[in-house]
Amino acid sequence: MKGKAFFSVDMEEDLHSSEFRGVVSGVPELIELLENEEIKATFFATGKVMEKHSKILSNLVKNGHSLGFHGYTHKRFDSLSTKEKENEIKKGISLYKKISKKILLE
Repeated sequence: MKGKAFFSVDMEEDLHSSEFRGVVSGVPELIELLENEEIKATFFATGKVMEKHSKILSNLVKNGHSLGFHGYTHKRFDSLSTKEKENEIKKGISLYKKISKKILLE
């Protein structure tokens, strides 16, 4: 019997670009590695990842991993106005509900 491990992953745009290579290339490889070691992880995705890569998220859930939400854009809240924070939260909650229903129905 293998030991227990807890693991979480943040999924967002690549640093200093608007690309998602880490999500598109890295996450599938990471899923394979985790499956080989029988480790389940929690993946925290931003709203942008959810909008662009819901199939990858669906695959995570189908493989027994957990999906969490990491804000719509993952902006620093200490740099946002109260209205911007409110918009970020509302937009994020709405999107998370929509995408999570889609993922569960696939």
